[in-house]
Amino acid sequence: MTVIGTNIASMRAANASKMASASLQTAMERLSTGKRINTSKDDAAGLAIASTMTSSIRGMSQAIRNANDGVSLAQTAEGALSEVTNMLQRIRELSVQSASGTYSDSDRTNLQSEVTALTTQISSALTTTNFNGVSLFTTSSGGAGTTTTIQTGYNSGESVAINIGNIDLSSMSAGTRAATQADVDAGTTREATADDVTAGATRAATAADVTAGATRAATADDVTAGATRAATQDDVDAGTTRAATAADVTAGVTRAATADDVTAGATRVATQADVDASLMRPATQDDIDGGFGGNIGDDIAVVVGDEVLAAEGDDIVVSEGDDITVSVGDQIAAAEGDLIAAEVGDEIAAEVGDDIVVSVGDDIETTGLSVATSAAANSSLATIDALLTTVNTVRAGLGASQSRLESVVNNLTSNVTNLTEARSRIEDADFSAETTALAKAQILSQASTAMLAQANQSQQNVLSLLR
Repeated sequence: MTVIGTNIASMRAANASKMASASLQTAMERLSTGKRINTSKDDAAGLAIASTMTSSIRGMSQAIRNANDGVSLAQTAEGALSEVTNMLQRIRELSVQSASGTYSDSDRTNLQSEVTALTTQISSALTTTNFNGVSLFTTSSGGAGTTTTIQTGYNSGESVAINIGNIDLSSMSAGTRAATQADVDAGTTREATADDVTAGATRAATAADVTAGATRAATADDVTAGATRAATQDDVDAGTTRAATAADVTAGVTRAATADDVTAGATRVATQADVDASLMRPATQDDIDGGFGGNIGDDIAVVVGDEVLAAEGDDIVVSEGDDITVSVGDQIAAAEGDLIAAEVGDEIAAEVGDDIVVSVGDDIETTGLSVATSAAANSSLATIDALLTTVNTVRAGLGASQSRLESVVNNLTSNVTNLTEARSRIEDADFSAETTALAKAQILSQASTAMLAQANQSQQNVLSLLR
């Protein structure tokens, strides 16, 4: 059918030309930007995935820089401690030198001058060392040290802490410092004050204290163990009793007879008052053998010293274990809280000036590092060795932190490389494929344009029918 109202061939050629032009523009855009995905319409899902990967890549890249900064911080601290170690070693060398008896006081004064200068520099080095304004060390007694958190991942919580322990320099200079738990554990002492005495401070009893009759308050354990104390006049006035001992029986100690004693036939020694009162007693075989003319059981006049039946209230000789009224100084059972004789090592009440074990936070005297005398130099060696041990421990921790951070950097670098490669496959243009697509689009564009011209010209043939 021949028509002129609708040119189907022209429409198809125009549509093909449009599609070829679109493909040509896409190929040229990808080749000019190097990206396969330039807008979300190119690959919506791919764009989302690539964006997530970009967040991870950029986050890890920054984490790598953070970790390297952390390594630099640790190296800064380690460098300062390296120099501190050198100075401590020099001070130790001077202490060993001063401890020798071959040096005069003036020699030791010169040695002390160098020690003082070095201790000042050690304090200065640790106090002023910082990284980008962040202080790295604490040097006070009981200090907590410093902790610097390095963000080493692209997500929250992915971090590495660089812990730098406290380096207590209070022992390097004379003065006072707060006692630590280590001082308490070591049994460090200080002089007791009036406030300590008021608060009931105690100290360990010595042999001299025991000799001097030191006392302490009895505890429940003491009572259970049968601890005793010396009876006082108050005990006597209160009628306190104690159990009679074999020594009491030997000494003829007496007590007042009770109704039970009378019932049991207790006896006592007759006195002159009994003789004067014409007291009688039953005759015994010994009386008959002695010339008594009567029979056993007959009444016979008592003489001083005879055994007679005791009446209630009479003084009778005690038996071992009987309760007897105490005298001042007698040993009686102690109750909890009573003062009992202290033994060596017992805790006894301290007096002002006594040495008492410190508590955490107490002010204790520090002598500082001194080589002014041989004894002081020897004492300083222990202090220096303790400081060297502390510094070595901190340096070891810094070395471990550096190793960990370097491992983090290596791991993150590998992750960034692999993730970047994966992202490239999604969003980067493949130039081989895109140049092929460009050539194809150019050919199709040119061909469609030519065919469009042919289609438009084909309608002219209708005019021949009108001639």
